[in-house]
Amino acid sequence: MSKITAKQEIQRLESIYNETEALLQDLEQVLLRLEDNAPRFLQLQEYYYSEAWGRDHEAAAAGAFADIECGILSEDLFYNQLGDRQQYAIRMMEIALSILKS
Repeated sequence: MSKITAKQEIQRLESIYNETEALLQDLEQVLLRLEDNAPRFLQLQEYYYSEAWGRDHEAAAAGAFADIECGILSEDLFYNQLGDRQQYAIRMMEIALSILKS
């Protein structure tokens, strides 16, 4: 087996750098979108826990919204998204802590 040359090692490390840079740029865009989305998400969360949601949920069960997409009126759709959002936030914190410790 041949030894890796300095040139090959530099190329390998440069590739890792470029991949990491692209990931960081993608992450920046996702973080900006999440920040922008936060106020609208809070509106959705407030609605989900409101009396209005309960009334709309009952109306949907009676067929009042049969002609439109209304997954938000299911009991699980938003609740699952809320749980996913929290799990992703925890994961981001764990990754951030790992980065800061390294």
